[in-house]
Amino acid sequence: MLVFGELFLAISIGIVAGVIISFLAPRTNNNAKILVALIGIIALSTGIAETFQLSPILLNMTTGVTITNLSTMRNKIFKVLEGIELPVLVAFLTLAGAKLNISLIPDVGLIGVGYIFARSIGKIIGARVGCRLAGFEKCYRENLGFSLIPQAGVAIGLSVIAEQKLDMDVGVVTTVILAAVIVFEVIGPLLVKFALQNTGEVEGETQESENSEKMED
Repeated sequence: MLVFGELFLAISIGIVAGVIISFLAPRTNNNAKILVALIGIIALSTGIAETFQLSPILLNMTTGVTITNLSTMRNKIFKVLEGIELPVLVAFLTLAGAKLNISLIPDVGLIGVGYIFARSIGKIIGARVGCRLAGFEKCYRENLGFSLIPQAGVAIGLSVIAEQKLDMDVGVVTTVILAAVIVFEVIGPLLVKFALQNTGEVEGETQESENSEKMED
């Protein structure tokens, strides 16, 4: 019951934070003020999460969901956040990469390989089953799983939290996850492109390129 209580509290605080941001954003056209308010509320929410041993990832994701579905200025809010997205992402990945202990890779190699295969198979089979239940066409059933292969931010964050909260050797979980993320980020974009082409999602670009080549000929 304690776990469900923590989840409920994190979601509740995230909703409140999203409502506050949605309420404040329309009251100014100054992007700098909106950014300050966003950073302040996110920092406060994260601080509350850390104080009460809640999940900051779940809390802030709930805030984003609330803003998306409640605020009439959601596009402007996310546009403001895009201005600091790159430096924050670089700092996050740099700090996460610092936890990659290369010396542990030989010891966790089999675990890492097993994780990569299990996750990939789970994504592909799960997507097929989900698409079949939802009545999607065959082309989507066969290709959606490939577009789910890429992995990055949330998984890294959860691995760091797991090592902080669970009694285990330092660096094992993050080493497995980070090594897998590198693999998935190398092959992931190729698989996404493959899936989009097979489902016709990028047919317009392909057709336009073909028409351009014919005109050149």
